[in-house]
Amino acid sequence: MKPIVYCGEEMPIGHLAPMRIACPCAPMNRELLIDVGFANHCYTEKFIQGIHSPDQIVVTEAKDRHRVFCPIRYELSFKLPELIEALPRSKVHQTSQRRNYVYVVRLELEKRPYEISKGPRTTPRPICA
Repeated sequence: MKPIVYCGEEMPIGHLAPMRIACPCAPMNRELLIDVGFANHCYTEKFIQGIHSPDQIVVTEAKDRHRVFCPIRYELSFKLPELIEALPRSKVHQTSQRRNYVYVVRLELEKRPYEISKGPRTTPRPICA
C-alpha cells in the first residue's frame, strides 16, 4: 500500500492492508470467512473550508469531497487490525433497528481516553511549513 505524505514525511499504511477473518457460526455449524477492507477514513478526516487549507488535502473521493490527514486517527489505526481480529470472540450488541450491530471498545491515545464524536473540529490542524 502506498504511504501517505504528511508534512513531507511518508506515513506507512501497510497495517491497513485487506484481511480475512474466520467467524464461527454455530447455527450453520461452520466458520464464515469475512473479508475486511479499511477505508481512508481510518487515517483522514473531512476537509472543512476555513478550518483546513487546500494544501492539506491528501485524498479526493469526489469532485467536492476531500479529506485531510488526521494524526489522531492514523495513530489509532494501528489498533484496528487487532480489534477486527478479536471481533469473532467479542460481544456485539444489536441496534434498535435490528439490522446493525455495534462493538464498543475503549480507546486510549497517549494514556488518555479517546472519545469519538460527530461534528466539525473547532480547532484547525497544523499546516505543514
